[in-house]
Amino acid sequence: MTDLADRYARAEALLPANALRHAFGWLVQPRWIGETGDFWYRVRRRDGLRFIRVDPVDRTARPAFDHAALAAALARRTGQALDPDALPLRAIIPVGDAIRFTHDGTALLFDAAGGLRDDPAPPSGDSLPAPDGRRAVILRDHNMHLLENGTSRPLTTDGVAHFGWGAEPGGTMDALSEAAAPPAAQWSPCGRWLLVFRCDERAVREMPVQGQGTAGGRPVTHALRVPLIGDPVTETASFWVIDTHHGTRTRIDIPPFAAMESPFWFARQGLDGPQFWSPDGDILLTRRETGGRAQTLYRADPATGAAHIVIDERGHLPVFLNAFEFARPIWRVLPATGEILCYSAREGWGQLYLHAADGTLLHRIAPGDYALRDVLAVDEGARLVWFTAQGLCPSGNPYHRHLMRASLDGGAAERLTDEPLEHVLTAAPCGRFFVDLMGAPDQPSRTVLRDRDGAIVMDLEQADAADLFARGYRPPDRATPTARDGRTPIEAAIFLPPDFDPARRYPVLDAIYGWSQVTVVPHGFLLDTGGPLEGGIEIGAENALLPAATAALGFVVVVIDGRGTPYRDRAFHAPAFDDPALATGLADHAAAIRELAATRPWMDLTRVGIFGHSGGGATWRPRRCCCTMICSAPPSLRPDATTCGFITRPGPICGA
Repeated sequence: MTDLADRYARAEALLPANALRHAFGWLVQPRWIGETGDFWYRVRRRDGLRFIRVDPVDRTARPAFDHAALAAALARRTGQALDPDALPLRAIIPVGDAIRFTHDGTALLFDAAGGLRDDPAPPSGDSLPAPDGRRAVILRDHNMHLLENGTSRPLTTDGVAHFGWGAEPGGTMDALSEAAAPPAAQWSPCGRWLLVFRCDERAVREMPVQGQGTAGGRPVTHALRVPLIGDPVTETASFWVIDTHHGTRTRIDIPPFAAMESPFWFARQGLDGPQFWSPDGDILLTRRETGGRAQTLYRADPATGAAHIVIDERGHLPVFLNAFEFARPIWRVLPATGEILCYSAREGWGQLYLHAADGTLLHRIAPGDYALRDVLAVDEGARLVWFTAQGLCPSGNPYHRHLMRASLDGGAAERLTDEPLEHVLTAAPCGRFFVDLMGAPDQPSRTVLRDRDGAIVMDLEQADAADLFARGYRPPDRATPTARDGRTPIEAAIFLPPDFDPARRYPVLDAIYGWSQVTVVPHGFLLDTGGPLEGGIEIGAENALLPAATAALGFVVVVIDGRGTPYRDRAFHAPAFDDPALATGLADHAAAIRELAATRPWMDLTRVGIFGHSGGGATWRPRRCCCTMICSAPPSLRPDATTCGFITRPGPICGA
């Protein structure tokens, strides 16, 4: 094998799809069962794929079902042998001692006695059940239909293509999917009212997108409705309430808004989203102006549609309800008092504020120099809130998250996790337990169960990455160079070839993602900064493995989070919006690479390149001179590599 072929083979082995087969127990994503603390998770261990069920109260973990018995039952049904250590299941739904799951498109039920049969009540992917489970709504021909007692009746009749009821906007990934999806709507807790999203896209121009159909064969062309910069901004989305008892429809009296996706995505994941039914039966919902310079929280009467402003925050910079723009909004209503917890960065740091039920600002909760990432649990009786925060880690890494607890009524926050690692935490619906996946780029993750005081009550998994390291994976070196302003520390990760020789000089590649909504330097073990369950959005290991695979080709690959990226204070984030020269981070990347090379003679600044994916591709593609920004001499190596280039759309990132 030639040297070049050998390098490509080593790089291919480190691509995520290949490398992760050789890392065991590194990722635990708890799936909570009802409102209890029980949960299950799927994990790949050295001895095979396992589904584990955990009872936090009894402190027990056991197989969620008999893997060998299920493999045998499936083999009898299909006539094909199955490996019990590699069952082809992605998810299960525990029902007592049985489990529901889908195999080859068929919904099945497997009981504790080993019986396997068709699921008599399979969950429907295209309906939205009412809270009592006896009724549901479904989309048919752009209209909402109510399913009840085996019959169907229309709730709307005037929906048309690109102006339907409960339909996702035409520029989303749902528009490309051939799978059925439930309506973009949300039931009231009493089951009478239905809050429905509607968006008029008839005047939005088409954008052809080609993809592969699920059945294979020829590509399928989709005509999406996608507004671009320069097109008229069409703020034509609205909320409606349907009274399912009487069939009346009422529009919520707030200004129309632009929507790149339905506001009900989070609700479909069982998470609080931009809208919420309050304990007294009103609707609380947020509206974000195009460009993001204002966020308004409204309270609306479902019977009349009348709405009034509860909280209104505006500024010359975009206003966010979460440090990660695309995560679930951080706000909660306290049932007993009606008080509202709401995220804001109005005083420089993104933190939590307490408002009275009428929207009056009471105070900031646990003020300090840290960035709040998520609210995990609230105990209204004890007046306590649990959250994750960055900037308070004993390691000094400003991106490491920790579990915090604070009083709703004042005082400092208390850190409940001591390990100087990245802590990715998810909370049980009951608020009594937290699953903590903790690690660092060079320290394989350990997953534990913690109680409300942060004490570890169970060990769940310890990552085993010996095989991955043996295949050439080399964790990145952390560095903290200085931004172009000469004073602001920024984060960088340096990926070296598996056969790195400090006596050699290596060409340098900047793996860039130059948009404002996310960071790309990894801080946990294999995990991207967002973690496995950041507001319901699953994020994988690409930022840890793709640069490593590229480095295996013989490059030094740097990953940098300069000014304009999130999870720091507002001043650090602001350049993405108020300084076009810094909006993509290129200036800070150039300064950082020069500084890093000054103490690392093996970085050859006469050969510098840049590549990016999605927003990273869009960052540098129009600026082909970015390599010359990094070093004064013209680079002799300038690879042009863009994947999944981002198409500029109106929104806060673009400042439209």
